[in-house]
Amino acid sequence: MSGKQAVIAVLIRGMCFLGGSAAAQDENNELTGMIGRTFISDQGILGANYPYPFVRSGKGLTFEVNYSRRLFATPIFSVSGEVPAVFNLDEDLGSGSDVAPADYKQIFVTPAVRLNLFPSTAVSPWVSFGGGFGHFSESKNLTLLRY
Repeated sequence: MSGKQAVIAVLIRGMCFLGGSAAAQDENNELTGMIGRTFISDQGILGANYPYPFVRSGKGLTFEVNYSRRLFATPIFSVSGEVPAVFNLDEDLGSGSDVAPADYKQIFVTPAVRLNLFPSTAVSPWVSFGGGFGHFSESKNLTLLRY
C-alpha cells in the first residue's frame, strides 16, 4: 500500500470512528468533511536569467476533516472546541528551470475555539480562534518544465 493510500485509509477509519461517537452523543459533537481543489497563483523567481521565471502550481485535490465538541451553550451563543485538518497530498509544481521539486504534500492541523451566535437557529454566524501547524514534504525529483 502506498503512502497516499495509507493516509486515506487512516482518514476514513478516523471519520467512521468519530462519526459513530458523534451520533451517540446528541448534538454536542459535529463532524464535517469537505473535498475540493486548491488554486495557487504563480510566483516569480527573483534574479532568474532564463525565460518564464515563474513557479507554477497545479490544482491539487484537497480534503478537510473537522471535529467539533460543544463545551457550553445558551440560546444566544455557544462555545465549542474544534480540530480542523486539511490534507493536500499531491500538489504539482513546475518552473522554467530545474530549481523546483516535481510535487509536494501539505498537511495542516489547527485546534481552535469556535463561538457561534444563535446556535439553535437555521443561520448561525460563527468565529473561530486558534493556531496549529503545517507540514510540507517535497518530492526528491526535480522538474524541468518550460511553459
